[in-house]
Amino acid sequence: KRWNSFTPKVGVNFQATSQTLIYASASKGFKAGVFNLGGTSVSFATGARSNPPVDPETVWAYEAGLKTRLLDQKLRLNLAGFYYDYKDLQLSKIVGTLAVLQNAAKARIYGLELETEYRPTEDLSLRFNASWLHARFVDFINLDPSRASLGFLNLSGNQLPQAPNFTVNGGAEYAFDVPGGKLAPGFDIRYQSRNYFDEFNSKQVSQAAFAKVDLTLAYRLNNGLSVTGFVQNLTNEKTVETAYTSTANYGYPVNGFLAPPRTFGVRVRYAY
Repeated sequence: KRWNSFTPKVGVNFQATSQTLIYASASKGFKAGVFNLGGTSVSFATGARSNPPVDPETVWAYEAGLKTRLLDQKLRLNLAGFYYDYKDLQLSKIVGTLAVLQNAAKARIYGLELETEYRPTEDLSLRFNASWLHARFVDFINLDPSRASLGFLNLSGNQLPQAPNFTVNGGAEYAFDVPGGKLAPGFDIRYQSRNYFDEFNSKQVSQAAFAKVDLTLAYRLNNGLSVTGFVQNLTNEKTVETAYTSTANYGYPVNGFLAPPRTFGVRVRYAY
């Protein structure tokens, strides 16, 4: 099987001021098709395959935004809006004991991203990032093997896997003088809305909204040596990074992987 695609990209940048850049772009992306070899049998008599190839995935991507520095360059602000129009989106599913790819007919993703950093003084840093994502199937009909009695389901309007609606994170660090260098405590907080891991938007195959807190304490010596103690996932939140409904051989259990629990340690770094 052979596929070809023309993938243009056009864009424009406008330097509105010495501190503000406005930009826009449009591009086409292409992911080649593929055979699910593990799930394919071939007739030696006719050469016919038991299943067709997965079609290529294509996307038209549009993005516009600005990058600027304000307040005497103490505030860095980046803002972007985007719109992605997918055709034949490639998704993974479990068939029997195999993970194979399939095509979803159409999907659209659009949203906004904000990234900021404010440094009112050399020793104080404040960070805030946020994204809003609307990722939905536009045209997709599929059978859920674990609920086969429901027949083929219309998944139009369902949220795409691994595409939470909201992600927000922020943090701060303040460094103050101590003998031999600086001591800098800091923290980061991250929030994520519910994240589905399959196209059926099953709650048992998803991660509910959560927030996590990380702490750091850095001792930066004037000679370039720094020692940083850290605690990640301070409150020991139990969250799932990915999950999937497994084969019928075991009764369609939900398998997956947990994110790391509370983790702490020390990093040593030397800059020269």
